[in-house]
Amino acid sequence: MTPMTSGSRREADESTGEMHETDTTSGASGTEAAVPSTLEELDLNTIADFPLLATCLTLWKENCVDGKLPAHLNVERVPEEVLGYTMLLDFIPEERDALVRIVGNYVGERATFRAAGMTVRGFFDERDAQIVNDALCKVAASRVPSLARRTHVVIHGEQASYVRLILPLSNNGRIVTGFFKAIEPSSLSAK
Repeated sequence: MTPMTSGSRREADESTGEMHETDTTSGASGTEAAVPSTLEELDLNTIADFPLLATCLTLWKENCVDGKLPAHLNVERVPEEVLGYTMLLDFIPEERDALVRIVGNYVGERATFRAAGMTVRGFFDERDAQIVNDALCKVAASRVPSLARRTHVVIHGEQASYVRLILPLSNNGRIVTGFFKAIEPSSLSAK
């Protein structure tokens, strides 16, 4: 999630040719390098395994009326435990990017910069920004929420894994203009 530092380098994946950032600082054994982050889409029918995200999805569904997407979620009804792990994003479709409007304190306290007002590309490293923006564009095109497991995401120099939910939001009910993105706190593990 942090910009490339002197302890990292960009390398091409031999199997795909895709560029990614590799941590060149030594790990506990002195020889470990960072593992590239991944995204695994999960079936929305498994959301009950993630009760706080399930509550967020239920609130979102309650606000989808006559096929129209909600403009927001009522924060007073969002579980307090998930608020610190939430981001509100404004979609910038012409740039295949999003603007960070609000970030919860879990990420905000770990960032070495002011996150609000940054784009996803500015907030995440190059590989993670591409993964996040691809997911956001997919949600915007389908207007369907996305549940996914993320692994090896760098948060303030530490790799983290978690399950996240992206919910599409719309100012006019039809075209996606933003997203509610949250992590299930119990799924979070950091190394």
